Amino acid sequence: MNTYEDKGILHRIMDMNGTANYAICSASCTEHHHHDEHVHFNCTNCFKIYCLEVTVPRIKMPQGFTATTVNSTAYGICEKCNSITAVH
Repeated sequence: MNTYEDKGILHRIMDMNGTANYAICSASCTEHHHHDEHVHFNCTNCFKIYCLEVTVPRIKMPQGFTATTVNSTAYGICEKCNSITAVH
C-alpha cells in the first residue's frame, strides 16, 4: 500500500480506531505531491468512511513551518444511516 501511496495512486485515511484505510487519489495527484485536500467523513453508526468533495481551507503556517499534508476529518452519521433512522 505504501508504494501506491508514494506513487500518488492511493491516499490514506485513518478511521476512529486508528486503522489505515485507503481511497483512490484524484487525477491531479502525482508521485511527489498528493492533492487530496478534502474532508474525510467517518460515520459513527456504520463505520464507513467517505471522501467528501468539501475543500479544506488553506492553513497559513507560521514562519519556518512547512506542511506537507493537511487532514480534515468529520465524525457523525452518514446520509444512509440518517435516512434509516428517519424512517423509524
